[in-house]
Amino acid sequence: MHGRQAVAAILVFAVAFFATVAQAAGPKPRIDIKPQYEPYEPIIATVEQEATVYFWDCPETVQAVEVDNGRTVHIWAPPGAHRVQCMLLTIDWEKRTAKKQTVRLEFTVATPEPPVPIVNPYRPDPALQKLAGPVTVLKLNRSDASNLALLFHQLSIDVKAASAIRPGSRSSPFDSCQAFADELARRGAPLGLKGKYPGLAGAVDGVLKATLGEAERPLDRIKAAAVCETLAWAVWETGG
Repeated sequence: MHGRQAVAAILVFAVAFFATVAQAAGPKPRIDIKPQYEPYEPIIATVEQEATVYFWDCPETVQAVEVDNGRTVHIWAPPGAHRVQCMLLTIDWEKRTAKKQTVRLEFTVATPEPPVPIVNPYRPDPALQKLAGPVTVLKLNRSDASNLALLFHQLSIDVKAASAIRPGSRSSPFDSCQAFADELARRGAPLGLKGKYPGLAGAVDGVLKATLGEAERPLDRIKAAAVCETLAWAVWETGG
């Protein structure tokens, strides 16, 4: 960017060499810029008129980077109204004349909308919510938490409908607690979470055993559906 000192030096030279720097007559130069911009929208201003040198004067709240010898600037500005100024100096070396023009422009950057709070989409069983506490204190990345929560949510739906029967299988994966645990492990394997988060497997297993009992017991599908939805809620809460 041309600094004030560089432009001042050019003006001093022009005055000394040409005796005067006249204010150019005629219409103001046009600058291609919109009156309003959305938050984070690129702001690019281009002077349509050619000149020898362009000097942009911006307030401290506005940052500008010049390209094309200063004819174009890329502007970064916070929300609010802003005013910048560009001085054009046109030198005719053969006629030994120098003319300057100043153009001011105003634009506004809109204030961004406040972020929408992310609400947990899953609804835990109030009776089991406290039991899932050891899960909620863990920290998973948002992607893993979302994927695992969705797995538990879908498992809850399948348990309710008793529809998750593998082709060719004589029994449902929801006949016993052990079969349920095996089905959970089978569905969870593709997520690649085994060993990734210390304490996660133990916390989930503790909630399941406290709710459903030991592996050899028949599966209470109503409880299993409720605990799966509660685990979906708990795991989603861990996403950071």
